[in-house]
Amino acid sequence: MIETDILVVGAGPSGSLAAKEAALHGAKVILIDRKSAIGSPKRCAEGVSKNGLAELGIKPDPRWIARDLKGVRLVAPNGTNVWLDNDTIQLPESGYILERKVFDKHMAMDAARAGATIMIKTNATALERVEDGIIITADHFGEEIKIHAHIVIAADGPESKIGRWAGLESSTAPEYMESCAQYEMAGVEMENNRDIALFFGSVSPGGYAWIFPKGDDIANVGLGVLKTHTDKTAIEHLNEFVK
Repeated sequence: MIETDILVVGAGPSGSLAAKEAALHGAKVILIDRKSAIGSPKRCAEGVSKNGLAELGIKPDPRWIARDLKGVRLVAPNGTNVWLDNDTIQLPESGYILERKVFDKHMAMDAARAGATIMIKTNATALERVEDGIIITADHFGEEIKIHAHIVIAADGPESKIGRWAGLESSTAPEYMESCAQYEMAGVEMENNRDIALFFGSVSPGGYAWIFPKGDDIANVGLGVLKTHTDKTAIEHLNEFVK
């Protein structure tokens, strides 16, 4: 049995930040992630708020910033463009496009520097409540292990299985869950490669499409749809949008 004060399940930014803060305050912390490489594959368009980073005490680092954004372009269903940037209006938010593979590793390294133990390729398979805490059973590189913790932090995503096993309502009804697809593309001709672009309407029923620039001609291009609004898959809508 592995003993710890706090076990964090999921080494995304939230899990790594929780592990770091707990370790800095003197707790014995273990952070586990089912993937063999933290931050990969990415599951977002990589945009983040500058104010959000500042509130969390995360200092910007050029190693994980792909693009410093200046504004946003909104495209209405009828094709009308609205451009918003700090030259025309005082925007409440500005942001960066990250390189998530680097950013997530940076966050995990900060947790390790604070004293947290990180275990990759460790997939939680069961949860048991005991008198003095919780026991998580996990597959660690093909071997079953058990971790006893006083507190377990479920940072394993919006459909958290840890939360569900603990009796929390962690599932989302299908009609409220977007199905998404995204390409990271090169050779993209953008009208302004310092602004993110959001497209609304039939291009992405029930959601929106996005172009998030990561360089002069590199961008994350993706969209999300509600299955209650379309018979096509997200990838079908995305391929049509790209064309």
